[in-house]
Amino acid sequence: MKHRSARRLVCALFMIGCGPSAAPADANVSPERDAHVDSDGGRNDTGLAPRDTGLAPLDASIDTGSVGASYSTSFDGTESPISEGGHWTHQASPWAIVATGAGVAYGTQPGDGAYTDSYAIVSGAFGPNQSVSVVIHRDASLAPGGTREVEILLRASDGPTSIRTYECNLAWDGGYAEIVRWNGALGDYTYVAPQGSGGPGAVHDGDVFRAEIVGSVIRTWLNDRMLQQVDVTSIGGTVLGDGNPGIAFWRGSGASASPGDYGFTSFSATTLP
Repeated sequence: MKHRSARRLVCALFMIGCGPSAAPADANVSPERDAHVDSDGGRNDTGLAPRDTGLAPLDASIDTGSVGASYSTSFDGTESPISEGGHWTHQASPWAIVATGAGVAYGTQPGDGAYTDSYAIVSGAFGPNQSVSVVIHRDASLAPGGTREVEILLRASDGPTSIRTYECNLAWDGGYAEIVRWNGALGDYTYVAPQGSGGPGAVHDGDVFRAEIVGSVIRTWLNDRMLQQVDVTSIGGTVLGDGNPGIAFWRGSGASASPGDYGFTSFSATTLP
């Protein structure tokens, strides 16, 4: 879980449909993410236990009809950064890029705990209501220590030095599955669902992680289990009204240097009515 600085923002935390969770207005913490490292190197929260326009590769499916775009892929290529014929984009620096190899999409960010999540955004004419489904790759040799996140992005848009999106993350050990708004600048985040919440307790290779946004409500699932249901207007501030789906990955301090050990083996996104 990423811990945000109170000097940057005040996170208003409120979640609907998942019980009466709340946090005080000063729940944000130091720039060091309010984290401490336990004996095995894990990170614990102190409050909670331009691109080409070529054709897509054969493994990708695209629909850019008038009802809104859709896109699916099984990441069969080997690319750094991911492109798949120009259907993935990444503009913002210093955020890291997403790479693919051996049928896995994964992040290239080192395990230094910085806010520079690896990300990529799907191009196309997506509407504001979006659904994304991914299949998890969790290597059997994944070493404990630190933390890792896979992330679905909803309504993402970026520029040379900024990115705005809703991040739906899933920790490698199932410890949490948060929803976070990226506000544009590096390190500027707001929790939409409470920090440390939503964890399914375990994540396995082949699990299906899914997220959708309809109107102002975001829902996430792991397999058939709902993890989060939140209204993005509950935290105040800017409501992101448009943008495209995407993927991202984050590695906390102490995470191993094997970037492909926690990623995605397939991705499917579509516009919802």
